[in-house]
Amino acid sequence: MRNTWIRVACVGMFLLTSVATASAQNVLLNPGFENGPAGGGARPTDWGWFGNVFQEPAVPPQFVPFEGNQLVSMFGNFWGVFNVTGIFQEFPTSEGAIWELSSHSRHWSGDAMVGSQGTGGNWVVQKIAWFDAGGQEIGGVESTILDGTFATDVWHVNAPIAGAAPPGTAKVQALILYLQPLFDGGAAHIDAVEFVKLTPMDIKPGSCPNPFNVGMVDGRNVMRGAVVPVALLGGANFDVNDVDVSTLLLEGVPPVRHSVEDVAAPAGDAYCDCTGEGPDAYMDLSLKFRTVEIAEALGDVANGDYVVLTLTGNLLDGTPVVAKDCVRIIARPIEKIPPVLYVNPNPFNPVTRISYTLPEASHVNLAIYDVQGKLVEHLVTGVLSAGEHVTEWDAKSNPSGIYFFRLRAGNHEETRKVVLLK
Repeated sequence: MRNTWIRVACVGMFLLTSVATASAQNVLLNPGFENGPAGGGARPTDWGWFGNVFQEPAVPPQFVPFEGNQLVSMFGNFWGVFNVTGIFQEFPTSEGAIWELSSHSRHWSGDAMVGSQGTGGNWVVQKIAWFDAGGQEIGGVESTILDGTFATDVWHVNAPIAGAAPPGTAKVQALILYLQPLFDGGAAHIDAVEFVKLTPMDIKPGSCPNPFNVGMVDGRNVMRGAVVPVALLGGANFDVNDVDVSTLLLEGVPPVRHSVEDVAAPAGDAYCDCTGEGPDAYMDLSLKFRTVEIAEALGDVANGDYVVLTLTGNLLDGTPVVAKDCVRIIARPIEKIPPVLYVNPNPFNPVTRISYTLPEASHVNLAIYDVQGKLVEHLVTGVLSAGEHVTEWDAKSNPSGIYFFRLRAGNHEETRKVVLLK
């Protein structure tokens, strides 16, 4: 596969020199190419560009914007050797910052793309590129968004790409690149580009993957009254105390309660990565959302689906916050799903939470034992309703060491080891 990491410090291009926020979430200037003149050889306003890139007005059937009245058209330079045309915007960033890029692409049947990357033809990619303080590209992520195999005369809604800035990152670029190996023709149309900085978030901290139960029993949602735990993850460059909790919405649903505590560490390079790791010495914003409200917001989903949930809001100074994480849908009859015991954080000091979901009303016994098998404490004894339950254990009066939580619910029994570190 040809390497398409193209460093955009080349002769003859226009360099973007100013950056401002275009909307509450999208940091791009002129993301829909509506600003500035169009036609007559006009270049895209507010974007860096190189090669054959032009801002065009709506002129059906050739130029039909996805939205608004203008779009960008790009095509190859016809040099007879591998060449690149592109547009980009650049922003300051730092190690660990997560960015997401999405776009819309189209080609007209009267001037269609030819071939694909695999056949030696042309193709278009959306790309996030990381740069160090000296301007050297140090990595990135990309995906193909158009080639000759894509249907003509329709807009393609391209799946977002996302990644976390590696060590040494000082700047990030959002790019759309047209790659032409030889002389193949065809023009690509681009519109409605979005570039968003994401805040690290973990749904159901301590679990991996993140199960989300939308199952029904006898026509009723047994999760009513249960909550979904979510954590906005703090770090060296993000203080969760700066978040305006009153503005937060997960899929349009507000939290029912919140607290500030250290519950989890960020996972991987993208928001669908997950980890069972516990605290990382940075304080997190722990949020609880009503499970049934999130399920209703998701609408129709299928068992086994992985669904991205989006949280939006603002910092106290008005700066937008956007965070995403994935859940795995459990939509089969809930009575077939045995209780699963989660403990978070683990290790802990001195408080941890034990969560479990009951498929039906059951007699529950939740107890703590030491390494000699001696009973330390009964936490729950009695009949509990179906749904998700959370119990806290405050071990401030107990010595450091290894303990075991044992859950008995109906005919099901499960044990989890935990470590108390003081």
